[in-house]
Amino acid sequence: MMRAARASAPGKVIIVGEHFVVRGSLAIVAAIGRRLRVTVRSGGKGIVLESSMLGRHSAPLPGQGAEAKVSPVLEPYIAVLRSLAARGYSVVPHTILVESSIPPRAGLGSSAASMVAYALSYSAMHGDPLSAEDLYSVAMEGEKIAHGKPSGVDVTIAVRGGVLAYRMGENPVDIRPGLTGVTLLVADTGVERRTRDVVEHVLSIADALGEASTHIYKAADLIAREALHAIEKGDAEGLGLMMNAAQGLLSSLGASSLEIETLVYRMRSAGALGAKLTGAGWGGCVIGLFKEGQVERGLEAVAESSSQAFTAPIAEEGARLEES
Repeated sequence: MMRAARASAPGKVIIVGEHFVVRGSLAIVAAIGRRLRVTVRSGGKGIVLESSMLGRHSAPLPGQGAEAKVSPVLEPYIAVLRSLAARGYSVVPHTILVESSIPPRAGLGSSAASMVAYALSYSAMHGDPLSAEDLYSVAMEGEKIAHGKPSGVDVTIAVRGGVLAYRMGENPVDIRPGLTGVTLLVADTGVERRTRDVVEHVLSIADALGEASTHIYKAADLIAREALHAIEKGDAEGLGLMMNAAQGLLSSLGASSLEIETLVYRMRSAGALGAKLTGAGWGGCVIGLFKEGQVERGLEAVAESSSQAFTAPIAEEGARLEES
């Protein structure tokens, strides 16, 4: 076993399909060029997490000190560790160092990237890096603790990278975008929220709407399919139109907020072809599709209403090992 190993995974934006994907609709998701890195170092006592964003947390190893209270921040990592142990990896004392350029709790997949990078680095430290399939399965155990009933889309894109068409229960399909001359702008509302809470709220609204929600979900699936065709054909205007329509449906199910809508309309007024929330909603981030010549105008438009804003180039590479 090596003393240490390091791995990273990309963040993501959901172009269309969040929430609806949980009940079988299509989602289009893209990895972005911001990454989260995890270094695992053997030694010490128990399991220790050190992160500038999440602070420092420690706990006994699974099976040792069963009565100890574990920080909720560490629980997903321990779930991943248990899954690794079930696959034959030895459980040893170690420290998890997390470095990230992905804003946390903002809908950009930082949780999934962390689970994926941790699972890959821990398995690599043992000299046997997980395959992509096993990496997905192990990381999902952590996401279940973090989010309740995740669709799997965040973990899939963190493992694979690129742009994917994703439907639960089916193999994801790689998309080769035909779009040129456009850029995704990401603006953070600065409002943090728990994904689990938003997902449960949206599902409760959908259930309360009864038969009407069936039509909303069907419309969301059709919008995602049209968005897929627009991406493949290089139709930026068509994609923007579908993004705007998707935002309306998300708002109808209670996923939006004043902060989100403010950024959406600031982007649109600055020339965005389409703008919508990405991720769970209630806060987090908004994405806008801009022609390259209008990106600066978009950045200026959201400056006063966002905690940070940046362009998001597509990351073709998913999870990877790095020099430790």
